[in-house]
Amino acid sequence: MSARFLPLHRTVPGGETIKLLLLAGSVLVVFFCCQSREETNPEDLLGVWVMSREIPPKNPSAVRYRDRFFEIAEKHLIFGTGNGNSDRYAIWNIEQAPAEDDEDRILYHINYLSATGDEYKFSFYYDPADGGEIVFANQLYMVWTREEQ
Repeated sequence: MSARFLPLHRTVPGGETIKLLLLAGSVLVVFFCCQSREETNPEDLLGVWVMSREIPPKNPSAVRYRDRFFEIAEKHLIFGTGNGNSDRYAIWNIEQAPAEDDEDRILYHINYLSATGDEYKFSFYYDPADGGEIVFANQLYMVWTREEQ
């Protein structure tokens, strides 16, 4: 006497159940495996930032930064290096925290990758007052403002 196995579910003629399972599996694979590590920047940071027109009294040598800029785009960070040149980097992570010394400012760390895959961190304080100002964590005497378009 041989044992008979009953199907656990009914199949639709033509193998439609298998096709639906394969389709659902494919969708899940695409969803989970193809997600980018890049994050979108907060909208307040998007734009081209230039050094404030005022030269800081503590550091008159800041004049050399007049032709510099940086641009924060949704997934890229661009640094203007002078003489019309710039370098573009892919953003892969953004961290933020309240500044310890000022409740109104936010400390941002934008982690980005070079073309060769080297990781870098761009840290700055953002103050949303008066259209926004950015001060680099390592150059507190220089104020950067969003370029008017």
